[in-house]
Amino acid sequence: MRLPSLSSPLVGTLVLSLFYLFFSAGWVILSTQFSSDPHLTTGELIRLEMIKGLVFCGVSTLLIAGLSYGLLHMISLWSARQTRQEALLRQAEKHMETCELAASIAHDCNNVLSMFSMGVDLLRGTLENPTPGQKKTLDNLGHGASRMNELIHRLSEMGRPEQDVTKETILLRDFTHNLVEVCRAHPRLSQSTLSLTGTLPKSFRGSSSLLYHMLLNLILNAADAAGPGGRIELEIRETTHSMIFQVSDNGPGIPPDQRDSIFQPFFTTKPNGKGLGLLSVKSFAKTHQGTVEISDSPLGGAFFRVITKK
Repeated sequence: MRLPSLSSPLVGTLVLSLFYLFFSAGWVILSTQFSSDPHLTTGELIRLEMIKGLVFCGVSTLLIAGLSYGLLHMISLWSARQTRQEALLRQAEKHMETCELAASIAHDCNNVLSMFSMGVDLLRGTLENPTPGQKKTLDNLGHGASRMNELIHRLSEMGRPEQDVTKETILLRDFTHNLVEVCRAHPRLSQSTLSLTGTLPKSFRGSSSLLYHMLLNLILNAADAAGPGGRIELEIRETTHSMIFQVSDNGPGIPPDQRDSIFQPFFTTKPNGKGLGLLSVKSFAKTHQGTVEISDSPLGGAFFRVITKK
């Protein structure tokens, strides 16, 4: 049988009550002995009773103050715990809504993707002797469909028990140049400049789909923030034990009081934003045992750094 803790309300009340009982009984016995002294004069008896009353009032005040402080402290702890539980409940409800939305989007996207894949395959069969440009375009469409299929699968699995992510050896040179080429052709970067800085590491072992969508969303968000004439820099580098992915821009930046909120579902500062793009950053960092850092960019805007284990 587990004994109640000393910090529980019942035990605290019993301890204070017993202390007060023994103190009062002892004080009555002791003061009675003092008062029964036949050699005391009337004046001395009056002073003795006054001292007894003052001491009794002082000790009673301390005991009441201690009891009041203990009760108020417990109420404060209970209130803080209730606030945390309510916040966790709201977060869980928001997560459930996100999972339901993701599953619905995945179902609809899967239907569209099936038609898209059939169209690409039909186009491949139609072109007997495709030009190098046509072949490259078809290959990019096929790779994009494969990444989209994996993303749809992950969306449909949201809310279910965490599953292992399929990791592979990613050749960063080909992977990054393909990503940069796709980003530069994207309409949202039509008025921005994307630069690849630093020396690329040779390879990285992880999920190519999650890495692709994480960097794509960071670059697209940077383009939206920077606006016309914006500058965006992508850098991938490695240390002895870590792989570091960095995206920076010259936009207005992210205020410090918003940096803890931007990864929450549906949080957005853009007028037409959905608040879901940066979930890919959080998902990539979580599945690769990494961390995300947000600070001010040397270019003057936002600076995102994702650090993972090699």
